[in-house]
Amino acid sequence: MVNCPTPCVKANESATGFDWVSTGFEANIMLTAMKLSMKMKSAECIDDVVLLAAELHMNADQLEKLKSDIALKRIRLPKRGTILNAKIKLDVLAMHYMAEVYRDHDVTAYDIIDSSPQGGWNFLVIRSDEFVYPRGASPLDRLKINLGKIYTRRTLPLTCLGYGKAGIVQKLQNYVHGGMLETQDLDRWPLGPIASYIL
Repeated sequence: MVNCPTPCVKANESATGFDWVSTGFEANIMLTAMKLSMKMKSAECIDDVVLLAAELHMNADQLEKLKSDIALKRIRLPKRGTILNAKIKLDVLAMHYMAEVYRDHDVTAYDIIDSSPQGGWNFLVIRSDEFVYPRGASPLDRLKINLGKIYTRRTLPLTCLGYGKAGIVQKLQNYVHGGMLETQDLDRWPLGPIASYIL
C-alpha cells in the first residue's frame, strides 16, 4: 500500500490519527476501503476489520507482521471521515457525469418518489428508470434501437425534507432540486417545464 504521486483523496484530520494532514491514498486503496465500509454498519475502525479478515486467511507469522505494520503506520488505512469525504467526491463526480449524459442525449425517464424517515432524518429517495437515446433521434430511429442497451435504473441524489415539511409541495421542490444537481439545465431535464413553473 504505497501513496500515489497524485493523491485522489486527502485526509483532513489531525496528524495524531491514522490519516495525516495532506496525505493521499491511491485510488484502488480508497475504492477497496469504501467497498469494505459498505459491508459494515459502522466504518469507524477499518484497521480492526482488516485484521479480523486477515485472521481468517493468514498464518500466525503473517498476521503478526500485519499487526506490526499497522501499529507502526507502515501500512495506513483510511478512517471513517476520510471514507465519507471520498463518497462525497464520488457523488459530485456522478452528478457531473449525468450532466454530460443529459447534455449529449435525449432522456426519457419514469421516476418513483418516496420519503423515508431514518434516524431522525427524512430522506427523499427518487428511483429513475431511464432510456438514454442519441441526441436528436427521430421516432423512427428510436424504434430501431435495442432498448436493453440504453436502459438504466438508478437513484438520483438524496435530499432531506425538513421537520413538518414532507408534503407534496416540499417533495416536488426537492425533486426539482435533485434534477438540477445533475442536469444543471432545466431545459434538458424531463420535468423541465414544470420545474421552471415551480421555481
